[in-house]
Amino acid sequence: MFIEPTAAVDIIQGLNKYLDYYNFKSASELTGTLNI
Repeated sequence: MFIEPTAAVDIIQGLNKYLDYYNFKSASELTGTLNI
């Protein structure tokens, strides 16, 4: 399923906030293959 680029960025930013709260790796590291 195609996701709008801006929507993907919003999702990544949301994941970063969630992961930062729990002291996990940043979403950018976990999803580095997306190159967003």
